Amino acid sequence: MTATQVRADTMARRNAVTGVTGLLAVAFLWATAEVARALDFPERKAKAVISAVVAVMACGQIVVGVTMTLLPLGRTATLRRTHRMLGTVALVGGGFVTYLCMTGPFPGGPTLHRVIGFVVVAVVLIKIPVVTNMPQRRSLVVTLGVLLGVGLISAFITNGLDVLRTWS
Repeated sequence: MTATQVRADTMARRNAVTGVTGLLAVAFLWATAEVARALDFPERKAKAVISAVVAVMACGQIVVGVTMTLLPLGRTATLRRTHRMLGTVALVGGGFVTYLCMTGPFPGGPTLHRVIGFVVVAVVLIKIPVVTNMPQRRSLVVTLGVLLGVGLISAFITNGLDVLRTWS
């Protein structure tokens, strides 16, 4: 095999693993959310607390991501692992809350919170393939990452913060 074929094969395998992992994560989030609903948990409070944790992790993501851009690539191994770990946990928590928000009972009509939520989902759907297949596009990856972090924080501020303020 030539170097180009090896690279193409590696990318195809990486895409397959990413796709299967994504499908398993979605199935896990769906099942967990449905079990939680069946157990009659306090959904609004749980979403607010989880989204607060996700917002804090998004802040950490932004700080670690910006720090990585300021350092040479060879010096960022630990930061990259930390960044991925924070991102994975934030996406799982955000996915859980997103599923509950999109399927739960809510009044009709567009709200700022819903618009931000749909933008966050769109950015995730763009960012994961870009990071997986085009790591050399560093500026695009950074831009999408900052947009995603700001979106997650904004989603919490536009709804979760009010729920936590009125906790009783």
